[in-house]
Amino acid sequence: TLSGSIQVEATVTTGNPANEILEHVRENDIDLIVMGTHGRSGLRRYLTGSVAERVLRLAPVPVLTVRATEASAVGRGYSRILVPTDGSERAAAAVAHAVAIADIYGGTVHAVNVVNVGDVATGAEVGVPEKFLQELEASGSEATESVADEARSAGVDVRTEVLTGRPKHELLNYIGDHDIDLVVMGTHGRTGLDRVLLGSTAEALVRRAEVPLLTVSEGEA
Repeated sequence: TLSGSIQVEATVTTGNPANEILEHVRENDIDLIVMGTHGRSGLRRYLTGSVAERVLRLAPVPVLTVRATEASAVGRGYSRILVPTDGSERAAAAVAHAVAIADIYGGTVHAVNVVNVGDVATGAEVGVPEKFLQELEASGSEATESVADEARSAGVDVRTEVLTGRPKHELLNYIGDHDIDLVVMGTHGRTGLDRVLLGSTAEALVRRAEVPLLTVSEGEA
């Protein structure tokens, strides 16, 4: 963990919670929003049409959501940081943040791509043409290597992996299997986050991951 004095400013306002949070962010040049969540069942309610959902969708800065779990304890630090990537600008938006955090804590960036073969079980090739699967895997390798190049340029350790299966399941398993401390994920930004966060891989990770999740929109890179 980092040492040193921290200045704290407390503010109490009246009004719609999400609107007040977003207004405070804009008026005070806030760089990062940190919000606690209720966990699986509570966060499902909390995300849908409520404070966290609105803040995540409209925030002009990165948002760190944290569940109260043993895995999210601050004392663990951020020595293993997962960056899911598909090679898009949306995914790339998160890389600089992940690398910066890893550099501060002396951590390792895990760049992971999941080849989404829909209903085909993880690791199975039944129903998927071999050539097509190879093309997807090659594209995934290219995406993870792009992240690796940025991490290495900053002197940060990095691991890359291309998996096959359903993205949310594979990423959640990867978090547990590799003792990940933090997930850093890109989104499409204000409009796209409606589509990206709700009912998608990012929403599933925010709702189910035991560790903190930092979402970064395309325009915040």
